[in-house]
Amino acid sequence: IDHARAAGCAELVLWTIDVLVAARKIYAEAGFVLEHAELTDALGDPCMDESWRLVLAEGVPDRGGHGDRSQGHGHKAPG
Repeated sequence: IDHARAAGCAELVLWTIDVLVAARKIYAEAGFVLEHAELTDALGDPCMDESWRLVLAEGVPDRGGHGDRSQGHGHKAPG
């Protein structure tokens, strides 16, 4: 995150799946917000495909997800 800020990045978006509980906890603790979750079976068994977003610079527009992936924007991670 520090490197991205120093490089001038406006935001970071990370991808994970719901069964990676430790990753989700790290993202939430670092300030990322779950912006999209969608059921998928692309990895075999059904799971939730998730995008987590962290705004690094003021004035970055809230895009509400990526393209047509606008569902679930603004939800916080489960405990």
